[in-house]
Amino acid sequence: MKNRDNHNILIVVFEDGSKATYSFPFSTQKQDAVEKVFAYDEFNRESVRKIIWINDTDQHLTMFSDFFDLENNEMDLIAHTVAEKNKQIRVSRNVIMQKLDIEMIKLLEREDACDDCRRHFSKFKRYLRDLPSLISSYPFKNPKEVINFNPYDNVFDLYIDNPGSGYTSPPTIEVEAPNGHPLKKGFKVEAEAVVEGGLITAINITQIGSSYISKPKVTVSTPDEEGGEQAVVVSALPENNADLPPLTIE
Repeated sequence: MKNRDNHNILIVVFEDGSKATYSFPFSTQKQDAVEKVFAYDEFNRESVRKIIWINDTDQHLTMFSDFFDLENNEMDLIAHTVAEKNKQIRVSRNVIMQKLDIEMIKLLEREDACDDCRRHFSKFKRYLRDLPSLISSYPFKNPKEVINFNPYDNVFDLYIDNPGSGYTSPPTIEVEAPNGHPLKKGFKVEAEAVVEGGLITAINITQIGSSYISKPKVTVSTPDEEGGEQAVVVSALPENNADLPPLTIE
């Protein structure tokens, strides 16, 4: 017996790559559905590249409108899970942002408020604002990776412990991968060094890290000149421990 909540889905794919998606009762036959759609006179048959028929599904129409992979004729579950993850992140982010705004106000009211503190708050808020787009562009391999991804427990800064010597070009900065729970992936810290007069004078973070439970190990490549001293760079402590509520995707 069919589930009365189930239905059939008709996807009309056009030559320009766009598509239109329709839902029909599960008793509807494919040919009848096609004829009904063309009877609307919204488009002509010459503009149609192919028609996809999904029989007896309990998935909502919007799933097929937003996440159906036309090339592979299957649901893009990674894209769907990323969308749900970003909904979850926006909720937690709003809570964190409100707390940050309160702390920023307190900081500005202090006479001894430091510029570094202000810059750190700004960096933190910028990361939170960018987080949904960072998640959307991350190369997830499967929905489980999305579910287990931890965008918090962040490493925001690297510090120069010894600037070294003998560098004629910026060395590579290699940072240990996220060292939290093995199932919880995160953003690996990425950074670039600035060199002046043979010394490392600054470290620019190009990717804030996440899912770190302790300071990651940082390795700087050896100097270009013989006899130069290898620089030493250390990580800041992880911060922003904010557990996300459980995310379960069927």
